[in-house]
This record gives sequence, C-alpha cells and structure tokens, in this order.
Amino acid sequence: MHLIWKILIGAVIYDGFLSAVEYSERHRYWKWSRAYCDSVGKRMLQVGMRSSPLEPPNADVTLDFDSEVLKIPGGVCADERDMPFEDKEFGVAFNQHTLEHLHTPEDAEIAIHECARVADY
Repeated sequence: MHLIWKILIGAVIYDGFLSAVEYSERHRYWKWSRAYCDSVGKRMLQVGMRSSPLEPPNADVTLDFDSEVLKIPGGVCADERDMPFEDKEFGVAFNQHTLEHLHTPEDAEIAIHECARVADY
C-alpha cells in the first residue's frame, strides 16, 4: 500500500508541474502576441474562451461558438471554420482549447486555415 501512495502522489505532483509549464507557455505566447499586435496597430483575436482564471486574458476579440462569449467585451459567436472577418484583419489569432473539439482532422485543418487567413500570425 505504501508504494501505491508514493506512485499516486508522484503522479499528482507531475501533473501539477506539467500544468504549470503549460500555463507559463501560454502566457508567454499571449504576451508575444499582444506585443506584436500593438506594434503593428492590429487587434488580437482569441479563438476559444478562457477556461480558467489561470489562462491568459481574453484578447480584443474573442470568437467562440458558445453564446456565452457574447457576455465578454469583444465577444463574437461564430464557427472558427468560417470566421466572419476580413483577410489579415488581426495581428495574431491566438487559438486555445478548440481544435481538439472539432470532429475531424479536416475540420481542424479548415480552422487552422481560417486563422491564417484572418491574421498575420
């Protein structure tokens, strides 16, 4: 029984470490994205709403298919596979926690192409 507890505690610590690294990485990318958008005078698009207070803040425009997004300043309720934006309207399309929810690899590819269409990066 003692070994099982050590394994479980080790797994929890390891999972916590990986989560901390992931959040740190997202914040770094978000800061780079914000700096780029500010430097070129373009808005930042976030595809997918924040799922935790530990996530980076929302961007200038947040797109999600969940109507709850309309409660966020700059929230747009739409499908990431058919974004209602002009080509290169944004400096960065910051996508988080959405692609894994699409049904097929083709849907994910379409969403990625849409991000590339509406943003510089």
